[in-house]
Amino acid sequence: MAKFKKWFSAMLVWALAFAIIPAPDAFAVGEGYLELGHAEVAELDREMSVADLGPTRSEGNHVRWIDRIAHLPEYAQTFYHWLEDNDDMNGVLVDPTRGEYVDGGYYYLIDSVTKTVNFTYTDNKATSAKAAVRSHADNTFDVMMDYCVDAYSAFDRDHPEVFWLDGSSSYTWQLSYSYSGSNGAGSAKYTMEVYFFLQAEGFDIRDLKYQDAQTIVDTYNQMETDIARILSDCPSDAPVDEQLRYFNRVLTQTNCYNLSAVNRPGSMDPWKCVSALRGSADAEGPVCEGYSRAMKVLCDRMQIPCVLVEGYAISNVHDNPGAHMWNYVQVEGQWYAVDVTWNDPVSNWGEDKPNSGYECEDWFLLGSDTLVSQGLTFLQSHEMQNIVTPGGLDFSNGPVLAKQQYTRAENYMDIAPYRMGTYTAPVKPGYVFAGWYADAAFTVPVESGAVNGWAYAKFVDEKVLSVKYQITKGTNAESASTNLRLLTSVDGLDYSSVSFWVEVGGRMQEYTTQTVYSSILADGQAIRDAYKVFGQNSKYFMTHSIQGVPRGAFDVEILVTPSWTTLDGTTVEGISRSIILSNGF
Repeated sequence: MAKFKKWFSAMLVWALAFAIIPAPDAFAVGEGYLELGHAEVAELDREMSVADLGPTRSEGNHVRWIDRIAHLPEYAQTFYHWLEDNDDMNGVLVDPTRGEYVDGGYYYLIDSVTKTVNFTYTDNKATSAKAAVRSHADNTFDVMMDYCVDAYSAFDRDHPEVFWLDGSSSYTWQLSYSYSGSNGAGSAKYTMEVYFFLQAEGFDIRDLKYQDAQTIVDTYNQMETDIARILSDCPSDAPVDEQLRYFNRVLTQTNCYNLSAVNRPGSMDPWKCVSALRGSADAEGPVCEGYSRAMKVLCDRMQIPCVLVEGYAISNVHDNPGAHMWNYVQVEGQWYAVDVTWNDPVSNWGEDKPNSGYECEDWFLLGSDTLVSQGLTFLQSHEMQNIVTPGGLDFSNGPVLAKQQYTRAENYMDIAPYRMGTYTAPVKPGYVFAGWYADAAFTVPVESGAVNGWAYAKFVDEKVLSVKYQITKGTNAESASTNLRLLTSVDGLDYSSVSFWVEVGGRMQEYTTQTVYSSILADGQAIRDAYKVFGQNSKYFMTHSIQGVPRGAFDVEILVTPSWTTLDGTTVEGISRSIILSNGF
């Protein structure tokens, strides 16, 4: 994996005269400029501040890498946003000559700082002032550069679509100062301007292949075409895990891992998103960074939270850890790991090719405690480090994985198969379908006109939609007629209507009701707990009375089937019951 380098060039340092403020005659005054290098360290009379300590990790866990840096100075925040603002095809990151031109090179001014440092001296005030300024400025520059290196690292990890940068960054300064002092004590004031290199002799922020702006534009346009092609078949109305599964499938079936990239000089494309988005094999195929960066680019386009993660990985306890990159993605508020590279294993059988048949989902939406092989958990097999620059900031304060592998709720379904023509209901043994909902808590019913998309299917105990009946008290075989009261129940109010389908002698009649009852009378007693009469999910009673059933029908089979129509327009039949009134005498 490409690493960021922290360095600065002596050839690119210059001096500017500093206007000296007149000092009292009692003080000796002077001015000067600094060249790179180190002089004797003078005694410094100052206190160390938090800023002098350099970057530290911020509290908590953060999605963006830039947010993982604590107390980010304003100049570093501005630098990060400047990078974001200049990563389009008209920006200076594409064409550095659009940047600030100074002394034969192109730069971005990170900040101009003015500081004062006290010093002591015995003989030569000028030498001691210079040493004090040098020491203080060196420290100031190092701190500023550390923050900017980390901001640049964060930009690279947050924006993998910016494929043409080579991963290294460089910074320099220009400085002038004045000083005054007497009786062995002095004070020096300096102004230092810190610059980010874009292009200069021997240096370019762009990868060797992309040091021509038109090449970047052409490759960018091809990348956009590749992204559009992939997203055109992405099931945009599917749940997030299905979209991620699609991305994993595309990237593994159109690419072949590049075994030669590490030992082959030249283009860094195997480490970039463009290789995997394009679909590449052999010498052009991606390595782990290419797969991971492509996954993040696709997720970003679909607004699926996704981060790059890097560190060391082993597939079994006997492996030697190897540098690796993978992804964390967010599904339903939890974070899971996806290793697209390891889902596209290199075949040991014959010639390997992009669609080798060995593509898998073994490393898909895993949790921290998911067992992966030989007793290893995922976190044991993939040790996160997130250190871009050797000795630099540890960006490991990112999202925390869920403990277990993601499993989609079994009732979260594609509604399209059930909404073609006549609406039908999904089936679950022992349960009855009770409606489609947009949320797992069943508070937002799907609209009746919706014919596609994904939703949560609500199921309740099948006994909720069953039938019980009452006849007029005292009815017997000698009675001229009786009244038949049909009863069923509902679990709530999210229904358009409830019906009883009554079949007698081959003739069918529907009786519909929209009235619910919190209690019913039976043998003069009020019964309030519907779940005690029907199913455990029952909340209200629904009834319909058939008046004046004649004696001649007392021994005739009456088949009653309850049904309800959900708010989404699905009509569902419950448990039918055969009734012969004389059996109840």
